[in-house]
Amino acid sequence: MVTQHTMSSVPRMKCPRQWTIKLTQVRDQGSSATVKCAKPPRSSSSSSSRTTRGTLKDFGYKNVKDLTLRERRKALRRAVARHGKVTVQQWLKRLETFNSVRNPTLANIFRLDHNAVQRNKLG
Repeated sequence: MVTQHTMSSVPRMKCPRQWTIKLTQVRDQGSSATVKCAKPPRSSSSSSSRTTRGTLKDFGYKNVKDLTLRERRKALRRAVARHGKVTVQQWLKRLETFNSVRNPTLANIFRLDHNAVQRNKLG
């Protein structure tokens, strides 16, 4: 029969940094307890491209194929003002890399916008 015990009744164990001690099973008879180190849970947005897309969307940088050059640069100006030039460059570079095989036309747009941010040619 499995019962719940407090962590004070469990043998001490050291785990790697940011891991937690997980009490998996404690039996009533005797003092046998199974204790393991558990990895921290992964975040729901582990892919950097998902985060990047959502962040640039907040500034109007979405459906890039349909936006005019002026609209794209305006959105990028807002993003640079909020997050800084280097961060926006990194986001655009990730999007370019992600789309380089699947959609080269879109990757080219991201490359041009990355170069514009890099050279301060946002309008």
